[in-house]
Amino acid sequence: MEKKTLETEHIRYEVADGIIIGTFKTFHISLDITKEIVKARLEVISGADYPSLVDSRKIISVDKEARDFFSSEDGRHGIKAAAM
Repeated sequence: MEKKTLETEHIRYEVADGIIIGTFKTFHISLDITKEIVKARLEVISGADYPSLVDSRKIISVDKEARDFFSSEDGRHGIKAAAM
């Protein structure tokens, strides 16, 4: 199976073996960064639904607005299940 990857300033995504793996590269997550991260995820998954594995070890803080967006329907789009 072909691996798909996408890397931005804030996150690296890899789709492999039917799972999307997101590795955060930034320490503070704001609402604007969250929207960029979700947009990149939607680009790499191309409309499919995937289980997700998230490496969030570098994150120090996440704004409340960013947490709310991640948990919204738009923020969860394309994710079947998630593990951190």
